[in-house]
Amino acid sequence: CRLHAVQIGMPYATSEKGKEYIAYLLGYLEDKGEAVSIITTEESHVICRNHADRIFSSADAQDKIFSPGEDLAEMFESAATFYEILGQFHGVNAQDQKTDEQREEESRMKHCRRRALEIMESIEKAKDIENDVSQRVDNIFSPELKLAQCEKEDCFGNEEESS
Repeated sequence: CRLHAVQIGMPYATSEKGKEYIAYLLGYLEDKGEAVSIITTEESHVICRNHADRIFSSADAQDKIFSPGEDLAEMFESAATFYEILGQFHGVNAQDQKTDEQREEESRMKHCRRRALEIMESIEKAKDIENDVSQRVDNIFSPELKLAQCEKEDCFGNEEESS
């Protein structure tokens, strides 16, 4: 499962954390060498599924206590990647029908990807709002704007010349 994770995850590991995790997995695989080769496909599936479920449960728990952030989005994306990897363990059956387990894994993968996207979009939206508010505050309190407003309203007591 970890070997599959490395193979699938390498192109997606663009962030520093992602690269560190891939390096960690590669180190783990090198250390385990022979032990990794004697694990069956079924055992690999169970290990990968358990790992995906742990990440998903953790992300879901954090999401329920309303602590969205980039870390949470990354957790959901990681879980989605592991659920996607699980698809490699499933063969195609005679009727091309998905099992309940396959449908659940696919559903969780889509949920995780959607949730990661929603979180990142809300973070971007919040940043845009914060920048807009910051710009408006700067405009309100800028000396040039105050001076122009004061001159317009004749704050200095200058009398307008009558024609």
